[in-house]
Amino acid sequence: MITCNSYDIDGVIYLGEDHEGLSPGPNDLIITGRSYTQKEETLNMLRSRGIYNFVFFNPLPRTSSWYGRETSGQHKAKIILQLQKEMGVSVMIHFEDDPIQASKVKEAFRQLGNTKSRVVMIGNGELVA
Repeated sequence: MITCNSYDIDGVIYLGEDHEGLSPGPNDLIITGRSYTQKEETLNMLRSRGIYNFVFFNPLPRTSSWYGRETSGQHKAKIILQLQKEMGVSVMIHFEDDPIQASKVKEAFRQLGNTKSRVVMIGNGELVA
């Protein structure tokens, strides 16, 4: 089993134009709630910060009535489940700033029976196991 960490963008990697957020390691993944419609601008921002990791974008357009924190969390959980079940990649730590999305990721870890994986909340100093 291959292991890595995953990172959200907004509130974790990106904290605004003038602030540095966390930087993923070279083999880590980015799982963002940002829509695929924001791909070009998002990749440009990441590249400008020297971040070249693979990014999983939310498949919903921002204009969708379904787009929001809940479905972004579902998207992140689905990616984590698919990574382990279909590709043999186990996410050990997911860095997140949104408690709604974090709860969806935690549920994915539970479904996988992955007791070593955890969500680290950024912005409030809380560790969510």
